Amino acid sequence: MKKVVSLVLSAAMVAGMAISVSAFATGTQGAADATDASRDYLYTQTTATAPSACGTGNGNDGPASYALDGNETTHWHSNYDGANGGTGSTNLASTPNQRYIQLTLNEETTLDGLRYKPRQAVGDGGANGTVTQYEVKVSTTGGEDDSAWTSVSTGTWESNSDWKLAEFHEPTPAKYVRLYGVHTAGAGGQADMYMNCAELRVQTTQEQEENIFLSKTARASTQLTNQEADKANDGDLTTQWCANWESHTNPNK
Repeated sequence: MKKVVSLVLSAAMVAGMAISVSAFATGTQGAADATDASRDYLYTQTTATAPSACGTGNGNDGPASYALDGNETTHWHSNYDGANGGTGSTNLASTPNQRYIQLTLNEETTLDGLRYKPRQAVGDGGANGTVTQYEVKVSTTGGEDDSAWTSVSTGTWESNSDWKLAEFHEPTPAKYVRLYGVHTAGAGGQADMYMNCAELRVQTTQEQEENIFLSKTARASTQLTNQEADKANDGDLTTQWCANWESHTNPNK
């Protein structure tokens, strides 16, 4: 009687091969470099919400999740017309306490900075909603009471589409992070009416390891349906690649 041996490789095993990208760097960037992503908390393990947001039918303007899509040409924009599924206030100048975007991390983590990328300004009014004066607040509970939140950074930024950095006063444990637009840019008297964010990240106190195998092309000479080779490096610990033990044929040929 022949025995068929099944080979299984899960994302957990591939994750063990993760290495720090910084090991290959030819140099290091200073702590004040707003473009330095080496200490970013993984944005794929973060969710974003906002009390005011456009819907998904407004072109590049959209919901808070657009600040975590890795695409700098899309952005979260506070609601401005109520159409296409927009929610919340359409004039944040009258509701400044709602002029923020919030990140929720998978777990409580010690943070010491926040990186903000405004929308890529195009044409008249392209900078509407870009944060020019900010405050960052963090919380371990996410409660709505003011006492649940601690102010960790305040300051001003130039009104352009470059990455911005808010350094915390000191490393602080947090699971919830809010970036408030104390003041935002606006054309034609629209200052403080809106807020936008193309990408948003928070920084940890240590450089983060990056799995360089994640989502790269994977192939195998044999595999089961729904357990293909790409399941081995999709970042999902509940999926796996498995060799075809049901047939001796090669599904890739």
